[in-house]
Amino acid sequence: MASRIFITGIGIISAIGNTVEQTLKSLTSAETGVGKISILKTALSETHPGAEVRKSNAELREMAGLPETGFYSRTTLLGMIASRQALSSSAISNIRELRTGFISATSVGGMDRTEIFYEDFSKDNSRGHLRDVITHDCGESTEAIATQLGIRDYTDTISTACSSSANAIMLGAKLIRQGKLDRVIAGGTDALSRFTLNGFNSLMILDRQPCQPFDENRRGLNMGEGAGYIVLESEKNPGLDKKEIYGELTGYANTNDAYHQDRKITRLNSSHTVISYAVFCLKKK
Repeated sequence: MASRIFITGIGIISAIGNTVEQTLKSLTSAETGVGKISILKTALSETHPGAEVRKSNAELREMAGLPETGFYSRTTLLGMIASRQALSSSAISNIRELRTGFISATSVGGMDRTEIFYEDFSKDNSRGHLRDVITHDCGESTEAIATQLGIRDYTDTISTACSSSANAIMLGAKLIRQGKLDRVIAGGTDALSRFTLNGFNSLMILDRQPCQPFDENRRGLNMGEGAGYIVLESEKNPGLDKKEIYGELTGYANTNDAYHQDRKITRLNSSHTVISYAVFCLKKK
């Protein structure tokens, strides 16, 4: 049973970068990805900013190296790009050489394609293509990505709202520690959709301006999209000593201690203000 778990690969695509390097550069330069929503067609684009990946689905498909045939949700495309980056940074050439799992988190799944179907179907129930709803289920994106990556040992989908990716990482770590897997690609992917935008707007928590997190006078939040994955590996894996170690997963937890959803939180210093968290202790070589 593995007692230590290391992070050997990372991948991300976001509103501030299509790679880890671009995202880190934007973060250190304090560049924002929040702006006018233009890729997603929504009535809220004129009033509510968002954090979009500035690539069309066709461009994302090309970045993911996928053929023009087949039906992929935007959630799948984003996840495919980030997970492949993670595998590349981990220098994994043969995915089958070790027992490998893929645990992916998502909240909306293929909702973007479902909305395409619904727009036609709502006007005339004889219209609309069912191929646009086969990607609706959250697990479909996980299976599609795992198939493309060649992962067959274990796949799982986590959908627990904002805590989803943290839970995916925690599950991956537990499976490694229990000796069921040697490594896990864990993380999450989500695309902007009218469903989530209108849902959060109905709760009156969307900001009409770029949001101000942790500010006493904050007005709400901005919705965004993107994907991020890390490669978790057991300390017992052969060749681990030759890899770049990005960090070590030293602890994790999931709590639900908040007692009032409307209470203003000005400090994150007690378990009562935390829904979920994962602790990563980075140890560079």
